[in-house]
Amino acid sequence: AFIRRAVEIAGGRQLIFKLHPSENVKRATREIHRHAPGAMVFAIGSAEEMIANCDVLITRFSSTAFVGLALGKETYSDFDMDELRRLMPVQNGSAAFNIANVCRRFLEEGQ
Repeated sequence: AFIRRAVEIAGGRQLIFKLHPSENVKRATREIHRHAPGAMVFAIGSAEEMIANCDVLITRFSSTAFVGLALGKETYSDFDMDELRRLMPVQNGSAAFNIANVCRRFLEEGQ
């Protein structure tokens, strides 16, 4: 069902599957190619780098959904997406400033 859903969402675009480290590579690759001929399958490599370069992220129950959301990717997951968005840290471009202020306060309190 997951692979068929991915094919549907992809709408003719290239599909790239990054397998979970505990996945049986031969079995998973065979199953993926049965339902998504032409899909690329990777057993190794950085999922985060792949997400950074994708148009759409489709995942099951994986924390990589947060990576997709943080990078502004169209993201599909078996998690409740509204809940994931609610749990996302604020991305407003001022994180470094806020972290520096916390560090300053911490250092000042230590004096």
